[in-house]
Amino acid sequence: MWNNRRWIHDIMDDLESFMEETEEEIERVIKGFYEEGQWSLSKPLVYGFSIRFNSNGVPVIKSFGDKPLKEGFREPFSDQLVDQQRGDLKVILEMPGVEKSDIDVKSTESETTVSAARGEAKYRTSIQHHTPVLPETATATYLNGILEVAFRLKDKANKGFTKIKVE
Repeated sequence: MWNNRRWIHDIMDDLESFMEETEEEIERVIKGFYEEGQWSLSKPLVYGFSIRFNSNGVPVIKSFGDKPLKEGFREPFSDQLVDQQRGDLKVILEMPGVEKSDIDVKSTESETTVSAARGEAKYRTSIQHHTPVLPETATATYLNGILEVAFRLKDKANKGFTKIKVE
């Protein structure tokens, strides 16, 4: 019983630390939008976090949203689903406001980079895969603001980037 309580306390301590860091980052962003006594904010801010548990039961806390990226880009919410039985990995990204022709997806066995821009909607991220994949097997679909890139899992290394067509 005590071990379970300790585990919960450890998770809560990690979450509290993450929340403090997030609050500090939000304060910095808001102060940056307040210039010379006037608000320079022309669009809504998007910022959030997700919590999931890895295969060892350790919580993984990931933030997303309007981070201070160059040229007005923001990092989209993303997640990965590994299906060992089917032998595939799916990378899912939420990117509303762009068209599939605006999306550029590139991948190696260990990483996928995505960028897209249309008007005010600008996204850019680099996602480290949970497991190596075969980038040449990738398929990508974009529907209702959700980009899904699916890969076959890989056994051997391939360091070259492969361009992925978005359907």
